[in-house]
Amino acid sequence: MTEEGSLPERRLRALRSAVVAEVADVNRLLSHVLRGGVLTSAVLVLLALAWAASSGAALPSAPVPLRDLGRELADMTPAGLLVLGLLVLILTPVARVALSVAYFAREKDLTYVLITAVVLANLLLGLTLGLA
Repeated sequence: MTEEGSLPERRLRALRSAVVAEVADVNRLLSHVLRGGVLTSAVLVLLALAWAASSGAALPSAPVPLRDLGRELADMTPAGLLVLGLLVLILTPVARVALSVAYFAREKDLTYVLITAVVLANLLLGLTLGLA
C-alpha cells in the first residue's frame, strides 16, 4: 500500500472531488442567474427612473398591463422600461427553479425533480392568477 492509499480509496476520493466540483458548478450557475436577474432588473428600473426624471415624464400611477408592455417598449416610454425591470425581477426566481428542475432531471433524481416541479408549478400558478 502506498502513502496515498489503495486504488479503491484513490478512486473514491477522485469521485468525491468530481461530484463536489459538479455541484459547485451548478451552484455557481444558479448564483449567476439570480445575480444577473437582480442586476438587470435594477439597471432597468434605475434607467426608467432617470429617464422619467430627465424628460419630465410622469411615472405611471398604475402598472402597465402586460398586453400593453410591447407597445410601451416600442414607444420607448419610461413606464414600459420600469415594468420590464419589475417583470425581470419577478421572473428571476422562476428561472432559478426551472434550472433546478433541469439539473435534477439530468441527474435522474426523481424525488427532487418532483419536489422542484411542484414548486415551479406553484410559482407559475401564482403568477398566472396574479396576472389574471
